[in-house]
Amino acid sequence: MARSLRHTLLGATVLMAVTLLALPAATGLRGAVLALVALWGVAWGALPLALNMWHRQIRDIEDETVSAMFTLTTQVGIGCGTVLAGYIVDARGLGANYVTGAAVAALAVLVIVLLPVKGTVEAPVKRAESA
Repeated sequence: MARSLRHTLLGATVLMAVTLLALPAATGLRGAVLALVALWGVAWGALPLALNMWHRQIRDIEDETVSAMFTLTTQVGIGCGTVLAGYIVDARGLGANYVTGAAVAALAVLVIVLLPVKGTVEAPVKRAESA
């Protein structure tokens, strides 16, 4: 992850989109569903870590400010996504929820690829010195 947080973020987001698209097709195939959910879990676990590390590389901003804003936006995003997902499941069914999640992940991939990142340093993350 230290080599390129942008590539880690991109890979995790692509993995999430692919697994969300594949899960409805795997219905009834227990092994495939378990494998896809495990891959989704890897992506889900990598995203907050990569985003948090990336935010902490922003120049001229205190770590506490970055941490607070990251926590706030993450919690608001989860809350809003949960409400939207509930409406989608009620209106269109569970399968539509997977497709919508994959579409949101695909949009995130486009943002990661197309938008320039200002104020960050694409360098290895500083490691804590052992005492």
